[in-house]
Amino acid sequence: MAVSSEIGIRFTPVTQCPACGGVERCLIGKAPAFEIHIQTEVLRHPSYEIARCLVCDLCYKTARPSDEQLKHYYVNLLDYRQMAIDGLFPPERHVVNFIKQNIRSKAALLDFGCSDGRLLSQFTSAHACFGTELNPGAASIAESKGISIVTMERIIKDTRLFDFIILSDVFEHLSRPLSLLKQLLLCLRPGGFMIITTGNAGALGKNIAESWYFRLFGHLQALTINHTIWLAYQLGLKRVFIKKISHYDSALTDRLKQNIRHWLYRQVCPYPNLIGRLFLSIPLLKKKISRWDELPSLGLKKDHLVIVYQKAENNGLKEDGSCEF
Repeated sequence: MAVSSEIGIRFTPVTQCPACGGVERCLIGKAPAFEIHIQTEVLRHPSYEIARCLVCDLCYKTARPSDEQLKHYYVNLLDYRQMAIDGLFPPERHVVNFIKQNIRSKAALLDFGCSDGRLLSQFTSAHACFGTELNPGAASIAESKGISIVTMERIIKDTRLFDFIILSDVFEHLSRPLSLLKQLLLCLRPGGFMIITTGNAGALGKNIAESWYFRLFGHLQALTINHTIWLAYQLGLKRVFIKKISHYDSALTDRLKQNIRHWLYRQVCPYPNLIGRLFLSIPLLKKKISRWDELPSLGLKKDHLVIVYQKAENNGLKEDGSCEF
């Protein structure tokens, strides 16, 4: 029987923007509380609204799990194998291609939040690869692939400078994203690249609070195109590439099915309109719709961004000033 986690009852109200600390914001959506059943525990997430910061344009939850609860979730409960695939997700493939086209010999790479190391494992034979990872199971697999697992404390103390620092599907989990990026920037060599892949708030639609992205327990925020510009200014970096992309490979038929289900949900929930009542008069559809308790996923849209920043050294990525991707 699942039991409620003792630390599951503590939550953090978010009154300031996690990135810039600003208090001026507009509220753009509200979502009810939810819970997840994982191993023998039940973790409850409070109801929340999505706030859009009027200073830096970050979109973030106004209530979230505490740092203590999140660490417990990542270290002790999260099964990284549920996110493992053969090969790479589309954003990861773009990251790997960019690195291959712009890497020098015997480079040093850091994957902050490396999971099982599937991304950096492409480079371990010829380059020095490092990663941070809270989950001990995932960290062990990454080490078996030739990746040196390090802590943030060691990264800060070491004199090593990295040619590439990667945050793949990590930004959305950070309690204080700008502060951490500034720390990592100290370890990036001049001319080096910081690569971020994360959710794109601009693609999550008018029901952003109820979107699948914010219904994930550890997702605290999603950035916007404007926020990527703000980050470049705050970090003193040049944004050299940005691309909208889906997190998953998907067929056209799968995307069509998702959009139809999403549209149908909006006709019948929370209160059916005229079209919704028509659909509910069909017994087979009524039976299926009655099992829907939250907004269906639209995870096959281009709801992610790949952003590449470069630390100042010269005006281009290569000697001729071109940018390859």
